[in-house]
Formats: sequence, C-alpha cells, structure tokens
Amino acid sequence: MASPRTMESGEDGGCPLPEDLVVEVLRRLPYRSLCRARCICKSWRDLSYHPDHRWRLPQDLSGLLYTNHAPSRRAHGGSFFRFAPAGSSPFPGLGFLPCGARARPLDCCNGLLLCRGGGGADRCYYVCNPATGKFAALPKPAAGFQAMALAAFEPHGASPHGASPRFHVLNFARPEPVRRDLLSRNESWVQGLEVFSSHTGRWVQSHACSDTRFRLVEGMGSVFVNGFVNLLTLEKKVLAVDPEGRACRLIFLPVATWFRFGCLGQSQGFLQYAVQEDRVFPMMQVWALTDFEEGDWVLKHRFDIEVAPPKDIMSDYAGINSRFHVFYVVVFHPEKDLVFLPVEGYKLLSYNLITAEVKEICMLDPKKRPRFLVYVPSYVDLPNIW
Repeated sequence: MASPRTMESGEDGGCPLPEDLVVEVLRRLPYRSLCRARCICKSWRDLSYHPDHRWRLPQDLSGLLYTNHAPSRRAHGGSFFRFAPAGSSPFPGLGFLPCGARARPLDCCNGLLLCRGGGGADRCYYVCNPATGKFAALPKPAAGFQAMALAAFEPHGASPHGASPRFHVLNFARPEPVRRDLLSRNESWVQGLEVFSSHTGRWVQSHACSDTRFRLVEGMGSVFVNGFVNLLTLEKKVLAVDPEGRACRLIFLPVATWFRFGCLGQSQGFLQYAVQEDRVFPMMQVWALTDFEEGDWVLKHRFDIEVAPPKDIMSDYAGINSRFHVFYVVVFHPEKDLVFLPVEGYKLLSYNLITAEVKEICMLDPKKRPRFLVYVPSYVDLPNIW
C-alpha cells in the first residue's frame, strides 16, 4: 500500500507532514489566518488553492457591496453603499481613503476595489485594498474617466517571486454618455480603450478593440476569469478583453430571451450567466462557459421562480427604469453552487442550486435594484505605482 504523500521540507518553509494532515490544519484556521499562511509558505499556498482541497477550506467570499439609492438626495446625500455580510470576514470599510465616506465602489476584483471619490472638479479615482488599508490614486486618462473595469491577478499567480501582484484598469471611451431610458436606441458605441498598469503607473492607448463594434451595458461591473476581463454588451454578447489591452473578442451568449439582459459572474473558475427564460412561466437558467476558446456554454441549472415569490422590480439588470414582474440573479458565489437574488419585500436571499435551500441575507432599502459587487478579501499589498 502506497504511503500518503507528504509535504517536503525546504527553503520555502514546508514541513514533512502528509498533505491531508496539512489541509486539516489549514481548514481550521480563520479566513484571515489562512490568507497569511498562504503568504508564508509556497507549498501551503499551492495546497490551499488546489481544486482537490478547495471544498475543505474556508470560503473566500466575505460579502456583497451594494449601492443604496436614498429616497431623498437632499436628505441623505444621494447614493451610498452598504455591505451585506455573506461570510465570516467583516468588511473593514473605506475610511482610509482621502475621500472617506464619499468613496463609491465601482468594480471589485480579487480583493481590490476600484472607487470613485469626490465630485465635480474634485472627483478622483482609486484602486484600494480594504483588508490592508492601502490604496493607489489613478492619474487621469486622456479621454477622462468613463466606462471603467478593474482587473487584478490572483495573488498566487501574479507574484512567483514574492512581489506584489499587478492590477490593470480599463477605461472605455465614448463620444457622449450612454442614455439609460428603456426606449433609447442611440446608445454610444465604444470609441477607444485606455489601459492603466500598476507596473508602469501610466495609461496606454490600446487598439485591441478598434475593429470591434460594441456598446457596453454599464453599471454592472466586470468579471475577471480565464485571464480576461469580461463585460456584457448591448448586442447580447460578452466582451472579453486581455487586461493589458493586447487582445479582445466577442462571445455569443448561450440563449436569447425576452429579458433584455442577464447576470454575468464567476463561480468555481468558470464564467457564469443567469437569465430568466420566460415571461409568462418564469424559469431561471444558469449557464457556464466551459470552453473559452470555442465559446461553448453548458446549461448547469434550471429552476422555477416559485422557490422565491417575485415582486414588482422597478428596474432591470442594467438599472433601466421600468416595472417588471421578474425574478433574477444578481450575484454568483465564487466557490459554491449558490446565487443571490432580491425578491419579496426587497429582501436579499441566497439560493443553493443543489439543495434549493433559501436563506435571507438582509433587507434592501432602495426601491430600485441596487448594484452588487462580490467582495473577497485579500491580504497582499498594493504595488507602489510611483
């Protein structure tokens, strides 16, 4: 009988223990301690990210950030964001940013947040790590800040020699702001792309998308998976852009339904897409992009709306003002067959796609659909871009 595989000792701090025993130790650590253990020892880091052990270790999801639209802008100062806890790690807040409470998260990727602070001429943009309290202010791109997306590499994949991971910010330029009313048909085509790299500390023009015509569905955030930044377009396709702006492609969505847009997300290493399939007998479909190169999608789940009674929602996925009697997914859990959805009484619920278990996460204040971002804490330091 073969003996259990052991972790070899060496310069990286490994120890001669069976892998199963090391995993048993790591899975009993709090999430913060597990993150620190990944930074201490290369073998522990590789082991903790191995697909065979992922299910035995603490989940990465801390919770959901969402924008709350106050009923009275005069009384409450307009939009602000809240945190819906969905894990063991609390959100530390953005008080460390120069703009403090005025900061508004725009996108989130692997523990980093792209935030906007201030207003008017004082408006500024930051990439920050709430878990460490570190941030980097972004210089202004040539086209000004417009439709933006954040790409942050996985810490274990971006720093083979212990260096801080790099991040990129993509700024999609257009000649005029996109109109958001439902009947609008003159949304602006994207005219250009600028990419900011933390490695160089500057913006660079990219011509990767110059031959591709598309209009972005704004306000939904981006999904970084398969080494590409993925965004929905108004043509009901997925725009996949290399984070350095070297290449881009359009991927057809798996299904066309009556509903204008679905929800794009990432779960268990795959790009996911959820959409309501029918207006009269509503069912939710959940698809996974199993072959990125070929653009092949597989239908993973299909479930009835009766698991959580619907409510009249005042806006759709893209935040377009209109009244629909709908049921929709807004977020995918990054590591589980779990989705989050706002339903009756504007509650935010989680729904297990395997067991059909429903749990209430929190109450939602706004009358309009808020925009959600998945927050997964990371304890790596931001690179010094200056």
